[in-house]
Parts: sequence; C-alpha cells; structure tokens
Amino acid sequence: MIVLALPPFEEGVRSTRWGYTAEVKHTLYLPFFLAYTASLLEKNGVEVDLIDAVAEGITNEEFIRRVKSKNPPRPLIKNLDILPWPARHLLPMGKYNEGFAEYPNQQMISSRGCPFHCIFCVYPQVFYNHTIRLRSAVDVVDEMEFLLDKYKPKEIYFDDDSFTIIPKHVTNICNEIIKRGLDIQWSCMGHANLSYDLLKLMVRSGCVGIKFGVESGSQDVLKKMGKPLDLRMVKKFVENCKKLGLKTHATYMVGLPFETKADMEKTLRFALELGTDSFQISIATPYPGTAFYKMVKENGWLVTNDFSKYDGNKEAVVSYPHLTKEEIDEAFRKGKDILAKFDTKLFTEYIKRAYEYKGVFGAVSFVLRKAPSYAFRLIRKQFFKLKIHKL
Repeated sequence: MIVLALPPFEEGVRSTRWGYTAEVKHTLYLPFFLAYTASLLEKNGVEVDLIDAVAEGITNEEFIRRVKSKNPPRPLIKNLDILPWPARHLLPMGKYNEGFAEYPNQQMISSRGCPFHCIFCVYPQVFYNHTIRLRSAVDVVDEMEFLLDKYKPKEIYFDDDSFTIIPKHVTNICNEIIKRGLDIQWSCMGHANLSYDLLKLMVRSGCVGIKFGVESGSQDVLKKMGKPLDLRMVKKFVENCKKLGLKTHATYMVGLPFETKADMEKTLRFALELGTDSFQISIATPYPGTAFYKMVKENGWLVTNDFSKYDGNKEAVVSYPHLTKEEIDEAFRKGKDILAKFDTKLFTEYIKRAYEYKGVFGAVSFVLRKAPSYAFRLIRKQFFKLKIHKL
C-alpha cells in the first residue's frame, strides 16, 4: 500500500497554496493534487490511502501511529542483480571522489547490509535488519567494465558496508576479474578478517588498498559494542597487507557508553602503533534508530537535540556519569593532534619510499604531486592551533 498524506498543521488554517495563521478557521480546501495522485494509483491497481491530518484533526502522535500501521516493514529484495545500476548519467560524475583511492576514481557497491550488531552502526539497524545480500560476481564485474569504458577511472572503490565479510563473495569477484583480464586498480571498505591467501588473490586481481573499522583499542569495549573483532588478528592482518604492498586505512571512535578515559587512551595508542598507512578518529555519535541512541536516550545521557551537531567531527552530544562530554571532546582533540603528527611522519616515509623506488626523480615527483594537498592540511591544522600531544 502507498500512503499519501498531509501532516498535521495545528496552528492556523491551510489554503490551496500554503498553511497560514488566521482568525477565520471555517475555510479548508480540498488537497486536489494528492487526490488526483490517489485516483491515478487506484486506476492502475495500486492500493492507496490518503490522510488529510488537518481535516481529520489528527495530532502528530496519532498521525505517526497511523502511518506506521498500512506501512509495515517490507521484505528485502533478495536478488540484487534484478536492480539496474545507479543512474550515473543524471549526475555530475566528475565531482565524486573517494579520498582513499587514486584520483580520478569511481565508486560502486557489491552488496548491501552487514550481519554484525555494532550498536552505533546505522545501516544494518535502520535499513537492513542485520542481513547481508550479495550481487553476483558477473553483475559486479560487468559494472566495473562499464565504468572503465565510460569514465576511465584510475581506480574503483567498493563502498560496501563490508566488501570482504563473505570470503567466497570476494573470491568470486577476484576470479571473474582475472578471467576477463580486466586491467584495473580497485580498493574497498572491508573487515580485518581475511586470510593471507585471499589477500594475495585480491592483489592479483588488482586490489591496491583496504579501509577497515577497528573503532576501539580495547578488546572489552569491542565486545560490549557488538563488534566481533580480535585486535591480535587486526595486527596480523596489517602485517600481511604490508607484505603484499596493500595500503591500509583504519577507523576509530571515542565516546562510547562503556568506555573510560583509559579505554580512549588505549584506542589512540593502538591507532598510532598499528602501522596502517592512514587512519581517522571520530566521536561516537548516537543516531536515531540505533541501539546506541535508544540507550543514551533512555538513560538521559544526551546533552543536545540539535542534529546539526550529530556529525562525529564537531563535539560529543552525550555525557555519562563516568565519562563527561568534556573528557570525550578532549580525547577527540588529542586524537586529531596525534593524527597531525602521524601525517608528518607518514609523508616523510612516503618520500623515502619514492626515493628508494625511483631515486631523486621519484622523490621529487611524489612531492610535486602530493605536497600541495598535504600543505593545505597542515596549514588548516595550524590555523586551528592544534598542539601535538605525546602519549
């Protein structure tokens, strides 16, 4: 069923063109365009409901209950191959870029969903009910070939919730790329659970890098947040990636409800010592629809309902009895400062590698290509007067 609705308008009246406040409230106009739409849907065999909350005198709460009741959750599409590819021809494709991948690049997904139960993650909880559905390797590689022919990217980036979560899925795609002799670099958002042999196959098919979530340097915090990740396995995974020449990027967060100041320090230290090529730090932010949001809402730990602040890169929106908002914000600032220091060391290391690979020409070439964007980042950080902290 399709529900068409005009939501409650509790103050004033509604004309055919806008809602407005007035003393005279005896005039109410028919919602012509929704009524036309409803009749067209019915004519084509579609079951439809039309709600005029103003005419019926329905409150906000009643309106939400009514809409939730003709619109129950629908079953997910099992066969993703029946869906057409994104309508890229309608978009300014030259403007899209994944910073982890070589520019210019194109983005795509090979699956939807994730079976894990991390309390903070939105998509598995709000959209996919902790299920994962896979496209076939043939359909995925068909789209890769299309992107290569149409847009000529230097790299394709898979922005799945976790591209690597089903090893057989990765194997099938790699083998299909190799079978077709496709000459392409690709990278992905994955999970640090891959065997060395599978990583070798990925490299053979053109994989050059993997982003993955660590989130915390505390094994106890990972367990409580619902993330099935062994930190010892993460270290081995990064070592294997280095052996194979795969670039790595890890993600972390601070400010979860079962963290302590010591846990956040562990996370920052782990990020610095893991040895990935790059990493990022965010503030754990509870989004509506997640178990995290429900937990902080019920316990009165939210400090603001201003959703412009719910972006993970500004300030904490929670404060706990054992861990204050100010302490979370300070840990985040320290993480950003460490990242600035890490970037400086990393840039120097990259120049060294370029020199070892192609001598002076390689080092100079790398600096000319990368220095402008790097310098901008440093200037921006200096503008905000970031101080480097030592752990």
